[in-house]
Amino acid sequence: MGGVVVYEAQDGFLWQVEDRLIAPDTYRLTVKQGKFKIGGQGEARQFFQRRAEDIVAVQGCTGYTTLEYSESLSADVLSVSQRVTEGVIRCERNKTGK
Repeated sequence: MGGVVVYEAQDGFLWQVEDRLIAPDTYRLTVKQGKFKIGGQGEARQFFQRRAEDIVAVQGCTGYTTLEYSESLSADVLSVSQRVTEGVIRCERNKTGK
């Protein structure tokens, strides 16, 4: 199953937002903060929600349910910290299945 990667800029810093279909109507979203940004703790949640809403709109769903959500810091081989937000959403369809 393939994924979609979207890059968004805010305050001159780049955010990477990735989604991957993992089951019917179920997506794993990963938001990674630019490596050289300080602050922005609340922005990751906004990017997560924005991407979830985009998926809902494209898929014709009535809304979504967040099944998992976590925020953490990850460091690469250069010990540069990067904020990572991950979660799983499920698109909610209306009861008639449309």
